[in-house]
Amino acid sequence: MNKSATVPEHVLNSVEEACESLGVEEISFRVRDLLNVIYSKSLYNGKSMEVTLGGAVFATCRSENVPVIPSVVADEFEITVKSLLNSSRYLLRNTEILEDKPIEWQSFIELIGGKLNISEEVLKLSSEIGMVAENNGVLAGRTPRGFATAAVYSAFIISDSTNRKLTQNKLSELMDISESTIRKTYKEQLKAYDKI
Repeated sequence: MNKSATVPEHVLNSVEEACESLGVEEISFRVRDLLNVIYSKSLYNGKSMEVTLGGAVFATCRSENVPVIPSVVADEFEITVKSLLNSSRYLLRNTEILEDKPIEWQSFIELIGGKLNISEEVLKLSSEIGMVAENNGVLAGRTPRGFATAAVYSAFIISDSTNRKLTQNKLSELMDISESTIRKTYKEQLKAYDKI
C-alpha cells in the first residue's frame, strides 16, 4: 500500500469541474476524501482515470443520498454506464469510507420537480402517493428512480394541473428509465392510493 501517494491537482480539478457540471457541488469534498483513499490504496490501477473518477462521483452521490442519473454521470466522464456502475461498486466495497445505500426515492421526486418546474402541489401529492404505495408494498423490487418517476406521473394524472404536457415519454427520457416501467408502476401506485 502506497500511503504517500497524493491525488494530482489536475485530477482534483477534473472532479470539481464534473461535480459542478452535474450540479452536485455539495459532494465534491467527499469525493476528494474518497480519492485520497483510492490513491493511498492504489485502487485506480488497471482502470482508466475517467472510470475511476466517474465511479468515485457516483459512489459518493449514492452514499450521500444525492440523486443522479447513471447515464448522465457516465456521459460526463465519457464512459459506459456499465463501467460506471462496476467502478462504483468496486470503490464502495474497497474503501470503507462510504456507506453503500440506495438513494431514497423522495430525493428523485425533488430532482424531477427541479428539472421540470413542477408545482409544489403536484410534488407533495407525488410524495403522498409514493408513501401510500410504499406502505402497501409497491416499492419492493423497484428502483428508487423508477418508483419516484411513476409517483410524479401518478400525481400529475390525478391532480387538477392545467399543464397536461407531462408524458411518460418525457419522464422516461429525463430519468433514463423505460416507459413500461413508468406505466406498470404508476398503475400499481394509483391502485394502492385508491384504497385510502
